[in-house]
This record gives sequence, C-alpha cells and structure tokens, in this order.
Amino acid sequence: KGQTTNALRAYGEMQDKMSKLIRRFRDLPCNICMSCKEERIQLSDGTMLYGPSMPSKKLTENMPYFFDECFALRVITNEDGNVERWLQTNNNGTHLAKDRSGTLDLFEKVEGPTLQRIRNKILNIGEES
Repeated sequence: KGQTTNALRAYGEMQDKMSKLIRRFRDLPCNICMSCKEERIQLSDGTMLYGPSMPSKKLTENMPYFFDECFALRVITNEDGNVERWLQTNNNGTHLAKDRSGTLDLFEKVEGPTLQRIRNKILNIGEES
C-alpha cells in the first residue's frame, strides 16, 4: 500500500504477487502444506462460509483452487464430553474445503501422524510408508 495511494490498485497488485508466490510453492517437486487463519467470508454469490483468511476477497475465494486438498480444522466435543479434532475435506454449506482425490471421508479424524496418514490414504498405500 505504501507504493500507491490507490488502495484498490494496491490490493490488486498484492493479489497478483501472492498468487504467483503461492503457485511457485505449489509447483515445487515435493508435497507442500500451507496453513492460514480461518474467518467467516462472504462469497461473490452471497454465500457465507468459513474459509481461509486472506487480505483480499478474490484471493480468499481462489485459495482452494490453487491446491488439490484444502481442509478446515474442526474442533468438536463428542458425546462423552471429550474434545476432538477433525479435518473437514469438502464443503458442507458452512466451511470451505475440497478433496480433489475423492478418496477422503467428509471428516477425517485428527490422530497419529495425520498428514502422513491422509497422504497414504490418497495414494492408497499402507500406514507404514
């Protein structure tokens, strides 16, 4: 913002730079995991969802399209009163999430080496790999 007095132009330039940077990380020859703060957002069609918090609305909406997987960490209290953590892997009308592999359940319980377990499930390989 310090380089221009036009705030809309500054956000547009920031969005372009961030999109390029995200794509560069995504295209590295290894698996990439990024995390971000979650906030309630309004999509261009008026839908209100929880999704990634980014400095521009357009970048916020585009974040899931950059990646094959986009999860929402959900914290619930089970019937026994214990707190559990689950990764939501697809949209359900309240949270923005996506699973391009099609192999994950809507909710994957967070336990053990979670990201390794999810990777193995997507690639259909055993737990020991």
